Amino acid sequence: MDYSLTGFNEDVFIISLTEIYGDPINFEFKISEFDKDISFDLFADFVGERIDSNYNYSEDYFDNGYIGDLIKCLYNYYFCHNEVSFKTGESLTVYSNVKYYNCTPYDFQLNFMLEKYPSIWNKLYSSTTSNTDYQLFISEISKTNNQLWKLELIMTKKSSDRYSLGGRFKFFVKPGDVINLKYYEHPLYNVKAEIVSIDYNSITFNFSGYHKPSMLHDIE
Repeated sequence: MDYSLTGFNEDVFIISLTEIYGDPINFEFKISEFDKDISFDLFADFVGERIDSNYNYSEDYFDNGYIGDLIKCLYNYYFCHNEVSFKTGESLTVYSNVKYYNCTPYDFQLNFMLEKYPSIWNKLYSSTTSNTDYQLFISEISKTNNQLWKLELIMTKKSSDRYSLGGRFKFFVKPGDVINLKYYEHPLYNVKAEIVSIDYNSITFNFSGYHKPSMLHDIE
C-alpha cells in the first residue's frame, strides 16, 4: 500500500491510500475539526478512526511507522510549538527523537535552512544522523535602534578541516517577528520561528512543530 499527502495547507490536508492496482481512497481533514489544544493520542485516534471507517488498515502498519510517521509530522506541524534559545556562534539546530520499529530511540539532528534558499539534503535511509551537512550559524546579534536588532546568519558546510561559506544573511528584527525555515523541501517540513526574545548574545525562538520524517519520498 502506498500513501501520499495532497491538498496540504494551513487549513486542510488529505491522506490518499492506494493498494497495488487499486484506485486511491482520499480522506480529507479540516483543521477546524480539531481543538487547538488536542493531544497527540486524540489526534492520532481521530485520524485513524476516520481511515478505519472506510478502509480496513492494519493497526501494526499504522503504529510501526508508515502512516503513523506521517500523522506525527502533521500533528507537530499544526499543533506543536517548541521554544529554543541560541547564543551567538551556535547553529540553528534542534533534535528530534526517532524510533524505528523495535530499535532503540536515538536523536536525529535537524539543521534548519531558510525557506526559499536551496540546500542539499542527506539521504533519508543512509546511516547519517542529520538532515543536511549544512548549518546556519548565528554570527552576530547587535542593536540598531530602540526597536530593531540586526541578526546575521552564515551558512557553512564542513569538509574535513575546512569550512565553505554557503551564504550570509542579515535580518532586522524585533520580538514577535517570524523567520520562515525548513528542514526538507516539502511544505510539511516548513517551520515558523517566532522571535520570543532577543539580546546582545542570545535569541529565543518559538518554533512551530518539527519531526524527523522517515517516509518523505512517499509524500507528494
